[in-house]
Amino acid sequence: MEFTLKTKYIGSMEMGSSRPGARFEILAAMRRVRYEFKARNIKKRLVDIVIFFSKSGVVHQFIFGRFLSL
Repeated sequence: MEFTLKTKYIGSMEMGSSRPGARFEILAAMRRVRYEFKARNIKKRLVDIVIFFSKSGVVHQFIFGRFLSL
């Protein structure tokens, strides 16, 4: 059994040792990620996020129709 979500993906990064608890901390972390990737001029990519019961993964979707699994 699996679920597939078609989304736009910017990237992911390590945020540190503490997990944000309050809403404003979560929003600040999201803004930090967007700012870092915007400063590096990294574009959004179309991806399929596939979630299985045993594991999850991101499948990159290319314009010409091929898929590359990470």
